[in-house]
Amino acid sequence: MNSQGASTTPASQLPSVAGQSDLADAQLLARIAAGDREAFAAFYERHHHHAYNLALRITRQPAGADEALQEAMLRVWKHAGGFKPEGSATGWLLRIVARESLRALHEGGVRIQAENASEAGSPPPYVPDPMGDASRSE
Repeated sequence: MNSQGASTTPASQLPSVAGQSDLADAQLLARIAAGDREAFAAFYERHHHHAYNLALRITRQPAGADEALQEAMLRVWKHAGGFKPEGSATGWLLRIVARESLRALHEGGVRIQAENASEAGSPPPYVPDPMGDASRSE
């Protein structure tokens, strides 16, 4: 066991996940924590539609949803060992997706809207910076 409670068995010594669609998410995450790419592919295949739909509902932009899903799955790969097996893997993933979607909105939402408006031939909408006045020193 490592410091995060995940198994430290090398991925090469774990049984293959190919064809094992009934493998529990917690088992997949333990294997992902050990660096098992097949387990990551299985986890992604199982959850990416639901995760993308959540990201799209939050960002309302396919590009933002793609970015959020990519970042969320990268976090799954890097932090799978932090998953607590007594919790829901789906809930854990969707919380990550929601955070990444909000981050994509915050960091790139105005840029995406401006790009879409300029592609349509109209000027980008004016969006005031809500922190503009608060961030200035008085």
